[in-house]
Amino acid sequence: MLKADYDYFNFNNSDDRLSLQEKSWNRSKELIIFDELHKLKNWKSWLKGVYDIEGIPPPILVTGSAKLDAYRKVGDSGIKLENTVACALQKEIHFREDCFGETKKLYYLKNKEKKEIDFCTTTDDTPSLLVEVKWKDGNLSPNFEVFKHIFPQVKMIQVTKELKREKTFPNGAEIRIAHNWLSGFSLP
Repeated sequence: MLKADYDYFNFNNSDDRLSLQEKSWNRSKELIIFDELHKLKNWKSWLKGVYDIEGIPPPILVTGSAKLDAYRKVGDSGIKLENTVACALQKEIHFREDCFGETKKLYYLKNKEKKEIDFCTTTDDTPSLLVEVKWKDGNLSPNFEVFKHIFPQVKMIQVTKELKREKTFPNGAEIRIAHNWLSGFSLP
């Protein structure tokens, strides 16, 4: 459910690091993403201080390497997986923009009937990939068919944490084990 109107800060970037230390970001954005924040000394206390003083909005999404373990005791596992997929998609989008000059964006997709898909990536403003995230579901989301009629050329992937067997379907949709897909996906 990543919004198009967000601010992204990577602690590895010196300008971003300064902004984080000054706590200076655009609070009118719909989402703030802090990447590699675990490299900031006492980052959990820093983040709690930001939340305690400012609250939310805007929502804050924190991502990083395997050292990022703030959610061990709180939150829903499905939401953590969804956030992981969102961050991986966004990171790949930034990489492809920086290295190849591609114009890609990440959206949340929902129609008037409230049918939704967790993520939709676009290439040059044309939907190219739909990603639905499930914790434990081997059944293909029926919402893919709803949007496949609107975007017939789009690739459809359902990413599932607990899955006995990966699957492909005649309509081109795929159900993939989350860690396998995340370790080697590329955007169309």
